[in-house]
Amino acid sequence: MSAPTDSQRDTEKRRLRVAIARSRRRIDRRLRGSATATRRLTHWKTYVERFPGPALVAALGFGWVLAAGLRPRVLIGVLGGRFVRQMSKQLSDRLWGELSEFWQQTAPDRTEPSAEGGNDV
Repeated sequence: MSAPTDSQRDTEKRRLRVAIARSRRRIDRRLRGSATATRRLTHWKTYVERFPGPALVAALGFGWVLAAGLRPRVLIGVLGGRFVRQMSKQLSDRLWGELSEFWQQTAPDRTEPSAEGGNDV
C-alpha cells in the first residue's frame, strides 16, 4: 500500500471541511427555526390572532376588574365580578367545545371494515 500524496490529503481535507460547513449550516438553520417558533408561540399576538373571541373576553374582563379596583364604588365592583364570572363561564364553555372538537378531529377513524366479515365471492 502506498502512502497518500499531498494532493490526496488536500482533497480529503477539502471534502471534510465542506461536510463540516454543511453540517454547521444545517444546525444553524434548525436553531433559527426553533427560535422563531418559540418567539411566535410565546408572543401574545399569536393567541389574539388564533383565538380572537376569548382574547377579547379576557381583555374586557381584565378591564372591568381593573376599573372596579381603581374605583371604590360597590356597584362597579359587583357588576365587574358578575361580568367576570359570566365571561369566565362562557370562556370555559368555549374552550371545552374547542378541545372536544379537536379531540374528535384527531381521533382515529372507526369506519374501517373489519377483517372478519369479508364478502368472499
